[in-house]
Amino acid sequence: MEEKNKSQHKAGVNWKKVRHYFFCCIPFFSNEFLESLTFWDWAPMIGAWLSLIIYILTYCSVA
Repeated sequence: MEEKNKSQHKAGVNWKKVRHYFFCCIPFFSNEFLESLTFWDWAPMIGAWLSLIIYILTYCSVA
């Protein structure tokens, strides 16, 4: 157990803090609710963001 804590400390990434800051940007939902979501719950939002980025890049390259 101590070796695991050392390796996480050595990496310098506190994932709990990263999730907290990321979830603070999403209004109207609690951190507990957002942390309970699985990948398949997030997949539609990720797909929508990717399609938006692709659309913007395509539009800028054509215009």
